Order: sequence, then structure tokens, then C-alpha cells
Amino acid sequence: MTRGTSQEKPYIHPLLSRAREETSLLGFLNVLLRHRRVIAATALLGTAVCLVSALMEPRYYSTHVLFTARSAQSSPLGGIAAQFGLTIVGDDPTQSIEFYEDLLKSTELLRRVAAHEYRVRTPKGVVTGKLPVFLKAHAGSPEAEIDVAAVKLRTLITTVATRRTGVITFVIAAPYPDLAQQIALNMMDELDKYNAARHHKQMSAERTFIEQRMDESQAALASAENDLKVFRDLNREFRTSPALRLENDRLERAVDMRQQLYTALAQAYDRARIEEVREGPTINIVEPPDLPEFPDVSYGARNILLGTIAGLLVGIVVAFVRERIRETETEASPTFVAYKDLKRATVEDLARPWRRFRAQSS
Repeated sequence: MTRGTSQEKPYIHPLLSRAREETSLLGFLNVLLRHRRVIAATALLGTAVCLVSALMEPRYYSTHVLFTARSAQSSPLGGIAAQFGLTIVGDDPTQSIEFYEDLLKSTELLRRVAAHEYRVRTPKGVVTGKLPVFLKAHAGSPEAEIDVAAVKLRTLITTVATRRTGVITFVIAAPYPDLAQQIALNMMDELDKYNAARHHKQMSAERTFIEQRMDESQAALASAENDLKVFRDLNREFRTSPALRLENDRLERAVDMRQQLYTALAQAYDRARIEEVREGPTINIVEPPDLPEFPDVSYGARNILLGTIAGLLVGIVVAFVRERIRETETEASPTFVAYKDLKRATVEDLARPWRRFRAQSS
């Protein structure tokens, strides 16, 4: 037996070689190119369906607002704590950007916006009414219509916040340009009213609390001053006795501490009263809403793109199914022969169903 100088290549079964070729990237591309007309047809069909749907849907106009919330004044109680070397730990969650993003989509605020009166120019003329009239929020009662309009309005709002600058942007879409601008203005107005009412309630609660603490502090100061007076009346020569001098110093420190606390509370009380009655905008509008001139095409373009992608995917699936059927037909396997017979019988039954009933009756 002679030994060859070169190694013999391993034997590969033709079916295995063919399977490797079919699963390769080149085989995948060959299938796509072979059925390119089917893939193009399904993609065009998906695009056409979404295009017709976008043309039939009502057009929407979008406007946007950029605003920042007014920085809350530090609490009078925090100032008192700072004077005594204490720190109140914890941030107010109602001053965060996330809070205002959620507030813009809150049900109560949207219901108030929906209850406003709007005067909108439409192709049929100027129409006046509440938001359910323009959003087609039909329900059994006016209150239910306001609720439905608030739910629809929430789907038309998009918010974006920048934590570095504290600027909050929200975009509102509406069927008419005037309506979009008026909704944005009303939302800013309701947000400002909410902030003002919340600030007034918070300052009112702090003023009441500080007022109670002032009464207690004033009584404690009077008691400390009375203790010092009684001690000095009973011990006029306390400076000659070390023990009496220490007791005098202790009573003086108690009076000083009570005096400082009462003074701080009095200052905080005056500050809380000023903050309670302070008026002014709590929302700083960086960029007011403008009147949109052209309808927003982003929604329709997005749907058309999704339709094209869906059509391409369907076309690829159909291409591989047809490719598999073609290969099975070429191989002429028993399964494919049975499939052709069953398909022919099914088509005949669908074309002339009465023949089967006649055969069964006979």
C-alpha cells in the first residue's frame, strides 16, 4: 500500500454541502434577489396602505413651549436651623424637573385645560366651545366629555427636560393651529395657578407653625428671665461666691439662648407672612407658543416608514417560503407529491362543494 505525498480532502456529502451553501450569507442574498419583485411589491403595498391611512387621518398642528419653574425660596424653618448650626437634609420633590413633567400630564390639570373656552378658526368658520367640541370627545354628560377630552389631550402632549439648564419643553398637537396655541397658553396658566396655590398653602402652614412656636418660645424666655431675676434678688452679692457666680452664668446663658431663638422665630414669622401674600408668576416662559403655519408631518412619515418596513419583512418571509416550495418541487419528494394532490383536491372542493355532498349522499 503506497502512501500519497498530499493529504486527501475529506469527503463531504452533497446534501451537506448544499445546506452549508443555503445557510451562507451569499445564499440569503440570492434568495432576496431571486424574489426581488415579490419583496418590492409587498413593500410598495405596505407603503401605499399607510400612505392612504395617513392621508385619511386628520391633520395635526404642533407648537412648543420652553419654560422654567421659579426657584422656591428657602424655608424660614431652614433659616432658623442654619442659625443654630443645623442642616435640614432632603430635597423638595415638588421642585424637580420630573415633577413638572408628570404634572403637565396629570388628570386634574388636563381637566381644567379641557374646561376652558376656546375660539378657533376652522374651515367652517369661527367655532367657540370647550375642548371636547374640537377633540370629538362624545360622552353621556358634560363632565364625562371633559374626562374623555383630558384623556385624548394626554396623548397629544410630549415633554422633554434638560436637567443641566432646568428648561422644560413640552409640545402640544391639535387639529387646528389656533387650538394648539391656546391649549399651550392655558396649560401654562393652569400650571402657574397650581404653583401659586401650592406655595401659598405651604407658606400658610409654616406661618401657623412658626406662630405657635413663637408663643411657646416667648413663654420660655419670660420664664428664664424670671428665674434670673429671682436669683439676683435673692443673691445680690453672688460675685463673691464661685458657686453663685456659676449659677448666675448658667441662668444668663439660658436667657441668651431663649432670646436668640425667639428673635429667629420672629424673623422667620415675618418672612413667612411676606412669602404667604407674595404674588407674581411662578413659571418663567423662555419661549412662548407660536402659531403653527403648517401641519405636522412627523406622525404620517413615521407611519409610512413603519408600513414600508413591515412590507419588506412580509416580502422576505414570502420569498423564503416560495424558495422552499421551489426546492421541494425540484426534489420531487413524496411529501411534495402528497401536497400537490391535497392542494388540487382542496381547490376542487372549494370550487364545487356540492360534488362532495352528492358523493356522500350516494
